[in-house]
Amino acid sequence: MAEWSYSAIDKITTGGGDVPFNGFATDYWFVDPGRSTGLGVSDIRGSDDERGQSDGLILHPRFYGGQQIALQSIATIISATTDPGYVTARDTLLTDTRTKLKTIVNADGTLHFTGGQTITVRTRAIGPPQSSAIGPSVKEMLIVLVSATPA
Repeated sequence: MAEWSYSAIDKITTGGGDVPFNGFATDYWFVDPGRSTGLGVSDIRGSDDERGQSDGLILHPRFYGGQQIALQSIATIISATTDPGYVTARDTLLTDTRTKLKTIVNADGTLHFTGGQTITVRTRAIGPPQSSAIGPSVKEMLIVLVSATPA
């Protein structure tokens, strides 16, 4: 299996266009690796039965589940040089991202990494924009993706 890194996330391709991450050539989302979870992690599912009139369990085959990937992301604006321009660019990034992620709620999107790896994903949840600890004008958003691909 591939090794995944939050800092290597490049973009999410959706039916509405790409959502840029981690140093794209335009305004983008910085993924905070310390507050993101689930990348490269799969649950193991299976069932067990009691042994009738005996000690122990009957263990049935185990299977890997998919991945639920939660990306705590900070809006990073590099296109603006004035405060009003910053606010406009930030709000555009927020609106565009939400619109694009909604296109992969019931359709496949692709999470791309800088090394060329990809994971097929769908949107599980889009958190509301919130002020960051960096400052009230800096916004962050939780993006939760789900993948059928085991880690």
